[in-house]
Amino acid sequence: MNKLFRFSFITMLMITVLASCSKDDDVNVIEPVAATINANFGEEFDNKSIENIEVKLESVGGTDSYTANTTTEGKASFDAVNPGTYNVKATIQFTKEKYEEFFGIPTSEDVVNFSGVVEGVSINLDVNEHTVSLKTSRIGNLLFKQIFYAGSSLFDGAGFRDMFFEIYNNSNEVIYADNLYFGQVYGRTTTSVKEYTLANGQFDWSKSIGQTKGAGSNTNYTYADHVFKIPGTGNQYPINPGESIVVAATAINHKEPLVVGDQTYSVNDPSLTVDLSGADFEINMVNYLNSIGKTPLDSDVDNPAVPNLDVVFHTNAKDLILDPLGRDSFIIFSTDEIESFDKLPTPQTTEIVEGTKRYIQIPNSAIIDGVETNKPDPTSRSPRRLDTSVDGGVASVPLGHYSSQAIIRKVAKTFGDRKVLQDTNNSENDFEVVNVPVPGAWK
Repeated sequence: MNKLFRFSFITMLMITVLASCSKDDDVNVIEPVAATINANFGEEFDNKSIENIEVKLESVGGTDSYTANTTTEGKASFDAVNPGTYNVKATIQFTKEKYEEFFGIPTSEDVVNFSGVVEGVSINLDVNEHTVSLKTSRIGNLLFKQIFYAGSSLFDGAGFRDMFFEIYNNSNEVIYADNLYFGQVYGRTTTSVKEYTLANGQFDWSKSIGQTKGAGSNTNYTYADHVFKIPGTGNQYPINPGESIVVAATAINHKEPLVVGDQTYSVNDPSLTVDLSGADFEINMVNYLNSIGKTPLDSDVDNPAVPNLDVVFHTNAKDLILDPLGRDSFIIFSTDEIESFDKLPTPQTTEIVEGTKRYIQIPNSAIIDGVETNKPDPTSRSPRRLDTSVDGGVASVPLGHYSSQAIIRKVAKTFGDRKVLQDTNNSENDFEVVNVPVPGAWK
């Protein structure tokens, strides 16, 4: 018994020692590292910075998240960050008085929001310092209030036929919608880095054949594959303060079956879709597609009681078809010079031939509002398409494509019956989700 006991004791002791050595020698243990993010307001403001800029680190493909505020030198320090790849987000809000005091520039706005994003940065023992520049958006009085891009069930709803967007007058004055442009922004849907892309995988438009805008090609311009314009004489379509207009892909009641000739598009569950028969405008492309020798969709029926938007620029759409997966971005803008806007091929195009697609180059200075959308899962998102001066965040619907969910802007405050919508230039903060939208209504 004594020999057996001694053998067991010695065996256990050896196992304990070996386990201890294994822990001490474990080269796979990843230790957190310190990291620093420098946040400033870019060259436009001489790279000035300020204290209390909120900086967030959000891991790509993980759940790690860290938040810190900058010092007066613009440095946000993180004591212990798990090594990995992160998206850096920075935001700050100025009151009118603070903005004018700090920048020395007058503003008519009560608040001015700045935001900045840098995607896919590495943080590890060797690389632990990065810089993010914040930008402010052009302050506009028209905003996207609601965007229904996900569509409803292909089997029980209306699929993509019931898509719409809503534009809201967030000011206290009448604004006319006449000649307002809507653009659907074009870009890559994969993050693979090529010789013709930026570091995040998005097109580097400075490399497009015929590009003349140089270094500002990606930061000062947005590229669209479809542009539509609200018609009008200039004062034909007023939007009163606190009111909106709804633009439908097809202005019919999608809760009812659609019968086109011998074809019937059934709607098994009307509660999943919307009634757009009362929309203010619709996008009907039948006449346009016929004029260029292309076949329109038979489901793109025209409601003669609802005015159609003009087709200004087009690559391949046959209707207002927003990406149900969310890999999209949208802008509204105003200009008198659209005929002079350049139209460029993607930067991966090496030769211009007959049939080469081009995309219209829109100056960000003309953009009134923009919304970046994407997939709900951050690990599978496409690279962003809008510069952070247009939208510093991203909105999504959690249930994804054909879910009947829409994004709707939050209400910031109310004056009597008039709602003032939140606009911090960051769609992640400004929008919430409605399970089934109601055009013109609230959550």
